[in-house]
This record gives sequence, structure tokens and C-alpha cells, in this order.
Amino acid sequence: MTTTTSIDWDAAGAETIAHLQAIIRFDTSNPPGNETDAARYIADAARAEGIEAEIVESAPGRGAWSPDCDLHGQPPARSFDGAHRCRRR
Repeated sequence: MTTTTSIDWDAAGAETIAHLQAIIRFDTSNPPGNETDAARYIADAARAEGIEAEIVESAPGRGAWSPDCDLHGQPPARSFDGAHRCRRR
């Protein structure tokens, strides 16, 4: 027997908007960038959903989040900015 889970789209939409609003509030203007705090927020949100993540900085304050994904032989998915950031386990 197959069990399907219905998605509460209203709740999912509200959660998405709340995350987007929080991310927009981070000043990531370039220069200097200061992306690390925004990356930490995203990584923490991912961890809350059971996705391990780390912050990788190319320079101080220029951080990006990197999820730890079990890819099961699949190529990495692209992140929000189009970069391949999913580390293989």
C-alpha cells in the first residue's frame, strides 16, 4: 500500500516567505559582501530540516553554505546561485 502525504501549501508558502524576508534583511552589499551571516542562516535552516551543512569562506566574510547530500550516484544539484555546492559523502 502506498501512503501519500499531503502538503500544507499555505504553511509551506508562509515558511518560504519568512525565510526569504530573513535572508533579504542581511546586508550582503558588495563591497564588502558579508555573505557569511546569510550563509549561516541558510545552513541553520537546512540543519533544522535534517540536512548537514557547513560554511565555506573564500575570504573573511565571503561565506557560502555547502550542504552535505547523499547523492546516490546522481550528479550534484545546483544551489540557489547556480553553483555546484553539494559535497559527496
